[in-house]
Amino acid sequence: MLVSDASSDGSANFYRYDYELLPIENKIAVFLDRVEGWQLGIAEQVSRIEGSGFAVLQITLSNFEAFAKYYEGNTEDLTAKDSFKDGVMLVFPTLDKILDGDVETVLHGLWSGTRCGLYHTSIAAGHIEVGSLPHGSHDWFQYDRINRRIRIDPPRLVKKLQEHLEAYSVQLRNPDNTEVRANFVKRFNYDASRTLGAK
Repeated sequence: MLVSDASSDGSANFYRYDYELLPIENKIAVFLDRVEGWQLGIAEQVSRIEGSGFAVLQITLSNFEAFAKYYEGNTEDLTAKDSFKDGVMLVFPTLDKILDGDVETVLHGLWSGTRCGLYHTSIAAGHIEVGSLPHGSHDWFQYDRINRRIRIDPPRLVKKLQEHLEAYSVQLRNPDNTEVRANFVKRFNYDASRTLGAK
């Protein structure tokens, strides 16, 4: 049974009743509501505030790790760095072609300069910039190979993450996607068992 009420162990609109007994459709609804309701939807609203770029990144960057863990059904203690990089490549699988040999440099720069910088010291590294990108530029970032600088457009990143979440939700809701659904349930139940007060 799901009841609309925000709770730290539920989601933006649902509280936990007994996760292990929920049918998969309800688990999917809770997961999607967590990501959109607690993170991406909030990040989209915050992105309208002038000077909010780094705050938007702070809200959104954990999604890469979550997407990788849920998609792969990973319950092992991989390093956050590995999950982050796997998640970026899951959401943006063509990066290796676009970056022509610089994908590892950019992944490391995003990991160390934004994710770790913002989470651990509340400041991004000097090689990270935020701001609008010109029309026609790559989706959500630009990489300056000469100066090794990464410029991120936070509102575009939010939009891309929301698009990925929507595509993932379509996969999850399709009963024919047995492996994707099984991996999702495996990680969902693992997280539920670690939540404070989970049964």
